[in-house]
Amino acid sequence: MSVRILRGAPQRRSPRVAPALCAASALAAVLALAPGASAFCRTRTCEFRSDQDCRIDDETGCSTVGNFVFWENHCISFAVQRDGSPAEDISAEQLEQLVSDGFQTWSDVRCDNGQTPVLSTGSQGPIACDAVEYNCNVREDNSNLVTFRDTFSQSSAGLRPSVIALTTLTANLTTGELFDADVEINSRDEDFEVGASGNTGVNPDQPRDLRGVINHELGHFLGLSHSEEQGALMRAAYEGTFTPGADDIEAMCEALGTGSDPSCTVETLDPDTECLGADTTCKSQSSETTESGGCSCGLVGTPSAPRGGALGAVLLGLGAAVCRSRRARRARRARRARSNRG
Repeated sequence: MSVRILRGAPQRRSPRVAPALCAASALAAVLALAPGASAFCRTRTCEFRSDQDCRIDDETGCSTVGNFVFWENHCISFAVQRDGSPAEDISAEQLEQLVSDGFQTWSDVRCDNGQTPVLSTGSQGPIACDAVEYNCNVREDNSNLVTFRDTFSQSSAGLRPSVIALTTLTANLTTGELFDADVEINSRDEDFEVGASGNTGVNPDQPRDLRGVINHELGHFLGLSHSEEQGALMRAAYEGTFTPGADDIEAMCEALGTGSDPSCTVETLDPDTECLGADTTCKSQSSETTESGGCSCGLVGTPSAPRGGALGAVLLGLGAAVCRSRRARRARRARRARSNRG
């Protein structure tokens, strides 16, 4: 991973990457395994839409309709909310390091061909903005934000006591190109530990390993859905896992392709950088006019399940952008989870 950080950027939201320096390198083709050989799931465009049936695979629980979501540019930047979590006594700088380390963890996995996923990331630093938002009219001014939520008003489609963390993706509903990803961490209802040795947070009286929570959410950030594979980092229920397993690695190698990482330049934003303003979520955009070069998009949240929660807590929609088949999917997975647990 080669990322150059420029310090002292002006007080505005600057482009995530310098286009001339960040053209993604050619990706090596990833050979698909025979049907049934993999348990991992990748996020598809049908999961953002109300006008498509995702046709869930009964064996894997994966959607089978629509294009996979993807990042066109494999130079990806992120920002962290500057307040950190006073409730958990975790600073923005600690969060920034954990996110950087998490991306590095995914970037360093070794694929079957001996190469690594094509991914370079860099931090824009702590900023004042704390909103989950995307402004289609100023695409390059948006930031992929990671933030704690020490306080919030809960909803059935967002953070609530049963949701550890939530990743919100913004994508082109037709092509699947990802435009933005924002991660919220539920520090109102959850306790977290920085520097845990692993397997913490499984018991009710233990804090969560923040590293594992972040690494899981970054999997969603990069296009992975929940896996039903035992021991996978992308399992829906929190199990104290913090490193990608074989199933997770196969998924990320397929999602990002393999080869050399691009060289990127990321400008650090001023800590006083504010949000872009009202009506930035794209919920008013029509899903019927999505063109390859357009900005129509959909939003979908992907929560980590509660401690001991069923595997069916997979995707929650924001606004009206989620299809009804998600309810059926959750029901089927919940039944299968109950059966598997005897």
